[in-house]
Amino acid sequence: MKDNELQFDRSCYVLYSKSCKKQIREKIALYYPPERCESVWTHVQQQYVAFLSDWRTDLGGKKNFHNGAGGN
Repeated sequence: MKDNELQFDRSCYVLYSKSCKKQIREKIALYYPPERCESVWTHVQQQYVAFLSDWRTDLGGKKNFHNGAGGN
């Protein structure tokens, strides 16, 4: 799956860097046979998008109590 095909809100999230992508793919290649590497990488991408969809973006900021007086 190409990076630009991933469905997530790009206004508040960023895609992994090229160096991060390279390191992840290298680690996958260490543990999986070459014929499975691409399917494992696709699964990792899908897990990343699922993680982002569940991540809360409303924590923090000036108007939020989490970073204000009495917050964390």
